[in-house]
Amino acid sequence: MITEVFRDVDSTDGTNRAQFLRRAGVSGIALASGGTILATITSSANAAVTDLDGQIATAAAAAELLAVNTYTVAINSKLFKGGALTYLKTARKQEQGHYNALAQLLKDNGATPPKASDYKYKYPKFKSAKDVVNFAVALETAFVGAYVLAAGVLSTPELRSTAAAIGANEGSHLGFFTGASGKVAVAPTVPKAAKSLDAVIKTVGTYQKKK
Repeated sequence: MITEVFRDVDSTDGTNRAQFLRRAGVSGIALASGGTILATITSSANAAVTDLDGQIATAAAAAELLAVNTYTVAINSKLFKGGALTYLKTARKQEQGHYNALAQLLKDNGATPPKASDYKYKYPKFKSAKDVVNFAVALETAFVGAYVLAAGVLSTPELRSTAAAIGANEGSHLGFFTGASGKVAVAPTVPKAAKSLDAVIKTVGTYQKKK
């Protein structure tokens, strides 16, 4: 099934190409690549940001660095080409946009955001495209849950809106990879929130360790 999905997005047929772009979130979810989110965060930079807000933003920024690194590993694995490779590059760009917006929020409030150079990464052995896709499904499921949690507990409407926007974009990634794994290509109807911020940090920490 993975091969069939990627064959579809590699096709030069106009309909298939359009389907790929919709799956990739290039049109409808492009706002979550950073520009609109950054504008939303900037507009609320002077609002009171609580300690919990800062903890959530820091954890989310670290998670986005994991996402960027994961997609970089997938891109460099040589397991993907054509439309599939284009999708991975698009997803990585969006994850970088999420990180940039969160890092700006932290800087605007006097905090130092985590940096890629702060961490080392450890992944399962990726022997096939299927291994990468299954890992991406697990990772994006965790990210969606994290942003659902954040949208419910952040202290300002602007921050909650930002979390919801990023979560929607992560949901588009989850839907694509779910389809590539052989299931219906949609995210859960009502995604579950992560159990706690500590649970999110623990999940990310499985693959991302401080140097």
